[in-house]
Amino acid sequence: MQAEGANITLTSGSLPPGVNYNSVSKTLEGIPTRVGTYTATFTATSATISGNTTASASVTITVTPRDLNVTVENKNQEKTVLSPVDEVRLTVSDEKARLELDTSKLPQGLTYNASTKTISGTATKSW
Repeated sequence: MQAEGANITLTSGSLPPGVNYNSVSKTLEGIPTRVGTYTATFTATSATISGNTTASASVTITVTPRDLNVTVENKNQEKTVLSPVDEVRLTVSDEKARLELDTSKLPQGLTYNASTKTISGTATKSW
C-alpha cells in the first residue's frame, strides 16, 4: 500500500485471522489460519493546505484449504491371531498438518507411535 506521507488505516471489513496490517511499514503481514474470503477497506488521509484529502481502496484475500493426503503403507495384510503385523506407516502430504488416530479403534495388541506415525504389534484377538 502506498500513500506517501499519508496516514493509512483499516476503516472497514476484516483481514483473515493470522494476518495483520502494519501501519509503520504499510504492509499486510502474517499467515492466514482460516479458509474464507475477506475484504478490507483502507483509507489514506493526508493533510493539505485546504484540509484533509482522503482516498480509499479495498483488498480481497481468498484463503483456500491446503491439499492434504494421507498415504498408508502396508495397509492390506492378512495375519493370524498372535502373529505380528508388518509395520504400518502413515505419511501426511503436508508437514504442517496434525495427524490424529483414534487408537481405541485399533485391534487389541496393536499400538500407534505418534512420533514415527507407525502402527505395530501383535493382534491378540480377531477383529
